[in-house]
Amino acid sequence: MGGGRIYTGWGGEITYTYALVICVIEAIREIGEYALLKEGKRLEDPVDIIVEDPASSPAYKHILAVIINKNGNVFEFGGVRHEEYTKEKIGQYLYKRGSSKGSDLTPTSRITEVQKTKHNLW
Repeated sequence: MGGGRIYTGWGGEITYTYALVICVIEAIREIGEYALLKEGKRLEDPVDIIVEDPASSPAYKHILAVIINKNGNVFEFGGVRHEEYTKEKIGQYLYKRGSSKGSDLTPTSRITEVQKTKHNLW
């Protein structure tokens, strides 16, 4: 399988099969980059690629932000703060949706009706 050889510019050689695998992987990478750019994602920013907008509907207007302070190499809980949702802070919300039947992938919770959600939790 793939018995032919290709000589590389750096003095080595690889099989045709290996060269084909490399071409397929590069094509998949290019398709992924195209899809991300089409979504408006910045390729140089991994956070921008991973996180999603938590406000998939107008019902999500408020954020309870957990504040974490960094002091040298130590991280400390700084409290919880209420703020209005803003699209400019999507990267700070670090939200990633999970399975429709499970929890989100990040330590977040989207609540539309507080009493209904509270009833489901307890």
